[in-house]
Amino acid sequence: MGISEGGLVCLWSVQEPSRPQQLLCCRASPVAATFSPSKPSLVLAGLEDGSLAAWDLREHLKLHSLKVELDNVNWRVRVPSFITACGEDGDGEGSQIVAIQSVTTPEDLLADTQGSFQVCLIICSA
Repeated sequence: MGISEGGLVCLWSVQEPSRPQQLLCCRASPVAATFSPSKPSLVLAGLEDGSLAAWDLREHLKLHSLKVELDNVNWRVRVPSFITACGEDGDGEGSQIVAIQSVTTPEDLLADTQGSFQVCLIICSA
């Protein structure tokens, strides 16, 4: 998977707004994204092809990265730690994800020590 074949999620820091802190590539254009409510190092993105991509920013960059040059700057771009394919034949051609929302309650976060959470996806079908 390369940047030219899919989409890109850029993570910015308000403390350093001049450039993104992380670049996350995915197999299709991202439409919606969210962080884990208890572990901000977990990022999920819903893609226009119906796939869901997940990145664990704690993983060593060598495990999931591409080296690319954009605007004369060398970047290490993360590929997903996990990705789904929603089509019946596994090609990811499902209904477009238009929104993603954590449905974990504050009580769930207090009871859960592993950082797991649930998300709700809203899809658009023609």
